[in-house]
Amino acid sequence: MLTQPLTHVDDVLGEIGALIPPSVPYLLLSPWPTADLREHGLVLIGHPPLMVRFPAPPTPLPRWSGEVREIRDPAELAVAERVLVEGYPMPELDPLTPGDLLGPTLLRTATRLWIAWLDGAPVAMAAAHSAAGVTLVEYVASLPAARGRGAGAAVTWAATLADPNRPAVLIASDNGRPVYSRMGFLAVERWSAWLRPAR
Repeated sequence: MLTQPLTHVDDVLGEIGALIPPSVPYLLLSPWPTADLREHGLVLIGHPPLMVRFPAPPTPLPRWSGEVREIRDPAELAVAERVLVEGYPMPELDPLTPGDLLGPTLLRTATRLWIAWLDGAPVAMAAAHSAAGVTLVEYVASLPAARGRGAGAAVTWAATLADPNRPAVLIASDNGRPVYSRMGFLAVERWSAWLRPAR
């Protein structure tokens, strides 16, 4: 995540490259427009909207016949990790070893995670990171078979209301934006998202 405009591209990307080995992909998010980074081996994912929802009672949930449970142990976290990789999707992380993306130490931080279950199977997950007076809603993913059935909205509500007295923010996909808008999230601005694939 850039904290200032990317004016010294070679220096910044060189520093990131020294920290993250070429075999590991990374996502670069910029709240500002960037130069074309393709010549540096990055791929433009798009310009996702930053959205915010101020504290308010939740709007009615769509009909949802499943269950949402907060993750409490490493075994459940490994299940959520698999849902995230398959639902987002992140095929570059396969084959996945539990803990590659969501390590067990995450359960000892200010991050909370939820899984939606339908007919005994995990179908969606989301997380909430609490910091700086806001809740960052992250890792929202639904398995393809569960999309359009309310699972994603159910876990997103759990994360959004992790602390109902704080505003919630998220970076949306264009496909997810209508869902978040119905939940009361407002688009603030578009960011730039780049991916450096594994080599």
